[in-house]
Amino acid sequence: MNEYTIETPDYAGATLPDGLELKGHKLFLSPPGCCAQTTLPFRAKIIGKIKNFMNREIFTNVTVQLMNADNAIMDSYSEVMILEAGQTGEFDIKLVEYNKNIKKYSLKFQEIEELEFGA
Repeated sequence: MNEYTIETPDYAGATLPDGLELKGHKLFLSPPGCCAQTTLPFRAKIIGKIKNFMNREIFTNVTVQLMNADNAIMDSYSEVMILEAGQTGEFDIKLVEYNKNIKKYSLKFQEIEELEFGA
């Protein structure tokens, strides 16, 4: 393995509030950064879809938690989504920093208040 090889972390599951369902996700690794022309501004990204089964609009914070082999959280990246009642939304979270100790990742969806979104 060389310095440009990035290991794919294992998926450790998702935490969702009642009324939301993860409809799938994928982790994409960036190509090796062997030269400036191929280097992307992120090491990986996670995209996915989430369905709101509630009869109301919600604001949700989507967080990717990166963990070491002992399940200690080493880093996290997040974005806020607005999900209309009954709709499916898509998330796209870029993981910027590479840490060779990251062995697992999980997804966490947490409903937040509209005021938190604007802050």
